[in-house]
Amino acid sequence: MKLKDADLEAIVLRVTKYKLPTRVVASQFKISQRRVQQIVRLSKITGELPKHKQLGRRPYAIYPVTLRTEIIQAKLTLDLSASGISMHLRKKRGIRADVNLVQRILLEEGMAEVCLNKRVRKRPWVRYERTYPLSAVHSTGQLE
Repeated sequence: MKLKDADLEAIVLRVTKYKLPTRVVASQFKISQRRVQQIVRLSKITGELPKHKQLGRRPYAIYPVTLRTEIIQAKLTLDLSASGISMHLRKKRGIRADVNLVQRILLEEGMAEVCLNKRVRKRPWVRYERTYPLSAVHSTGQLE
């Protein structure tokens, strides 16, 4: 269960001010007793309520303008694909740029286009295709 900031405040108040056992508070918020103890301990050490970190995957780091110009310059001079430009920048210039990042920059500049023919068609997954029930039964041995 994800706790909101109001929940964290309520947990700290119930344990410190109202002297409720951590087991009871944990069952109220559907979290472990140890997690309640951690939250209360952090609030006592720092003197303020603990804050949540930002949830989810971190976004790509903001790339510098020089990287964008390097990619554009490599595309104009070498006329390579995104993977070729990424490899060139890594080996010759010592710049690490992900292929997806290079492709995204090239798409933004209009130097690349999305090729729909290269996308893989995903077939629907069907375990057994049968016309009648019990026609796909596996049997061992012979019938007498």
